[in-house]
Amino acid sequence: MKKHRNRALAALCVCIAVLAWSAAEIHAVGGNLQYLIPAPVLETADTKQAGAQTDPVTASKTDSVPNAKAQALWKSLQTTAENWDGMMEAYTLSGIAEGVSFTGSTGEAKQARLNALGPNAFVLSPKYLRVGRLFYPEELANGSLGILLDEQLALALFRVAEPIGRTVTAADISFTVIGVLRHTKRVGDNGDYAAYVPLAALWNRPLQLNALQVTVKPVASAGAASAFAADMKNWQAGGTLINLGKEGLGALLPLRVLLFFIGSALFFTCLRYWNNRLRGFLADARHQLQADYAARLWPRFTLSTLVLLLGYGMLTLAAAALIRYLVAPVYTFPEWVPAVLVAWQDIRTAFWQVWQGAASLMELRSPELIRIRFFGMLTGWASAAAAGLLTYLWGLYRRGKTETASAARR
Repeated sequence: MKKHRNRALAALCVCIAVLAWSAAEIHAVGGNLQYLIPAPVLETADTKQAGAQTDPVTASKTDSVPNAKAQALWKSLQTTAENWDGMMEAYTLSGIAEGVSFTGSTGEAKQARLNALGPNAFVLSPKYLRVGRLFYPEELANGSLGILLDEQLALALFRVAEPIGRTVTAADISFTVIGVLRHTKRVGDNGDYAAYVPLAALWNRPLQLNALQVTVKPVASAGAASAFAADMKNWQAGGTLINLGKEGLGALLPLRVLLFFIGSALFFTCLRYWNNRLRGFLADARHQLQADYAARLWPRFTLSTLVLLLGYGMLTLAAAALIRYLVAPVYTFPEWVPAVLVAWQDIRTAFWQVWQGAASLMELRSPELIRIRFFGMLTGWASAAAAGLLTYLWGLYRRGKTETASAARR
């Protein structure tokens, strides 16, 4: 039995480590709001001749600007953001291009994800420099031809870790390296390499983006999520709305349920202990009253009563905290609650509303969303394994106590 217990404890420690790691990674993603849309097609002679310019929101000045549609969307977003005063701390528009070919001084081409950054990009998603500098705010706003490389891409292109001032070519555009970022490939990153340029630098250059992403940092309890969702649909319909805070809370629900049941088990254990203390106090009081006067025992009874009442008060507060902890997600996921809890039609409607987003035929995913979903999967499996191991260990403990009690009776 001891051998099995030690193995179960070791497995439980692994589960706890996985849960702690997953929770930390999900928490690190943050609570930004995101909206992703497919990037508009570049304006070329062929698309103009075919009459591809049909979107009234982006139909402006396309004669000589390849990324005019994307630029028009950015201007339209700035107008939309005027309504966010007091609800958003910062916002930006960024672009993503997958599989862009980069060439450095070695002449060897490497494919990497190109991240085109808008203003406030580093406020919303901090980057860690290894050498050099980040973009200045005016460079992000006006569009300089500087570029940031992660250190692995810098080594692959130049065979040196500090290629500041050297030239990188991508899609026939020459960029100057201004900084090298710490290599932080994580779940959600596609490919081994990444590079960063100002989004405004691509307005007049024929580099096709795959997606555009609006990112905002909401002010807590200001109605930012609902306002952002409505404004994004009006700004450009057909995109994918992502609430990272909501996604993170949903990913951690298995851990929340596990902690609730562990807390409930501890609560009832403490309640049972305190009830035994109460019974012992009453029995002792009855015995003492038979041997002494009540007036002499009054101070002792008063102190013991206060201690017992304090213990029951703390247990009451613990029970209230457990209930609040369990129902807290309802405030974030009001769609989970049917209009009438006992009406089957309302329960079914609420159920299908929850799954409408996941059932979308097409979905654009940000690296942060992929990361949350991956660690959410780990959290679910680790929580289930931890629950099974705790049940098994509790069974071994009860079995040991039973065997000890039986041996004592013999």
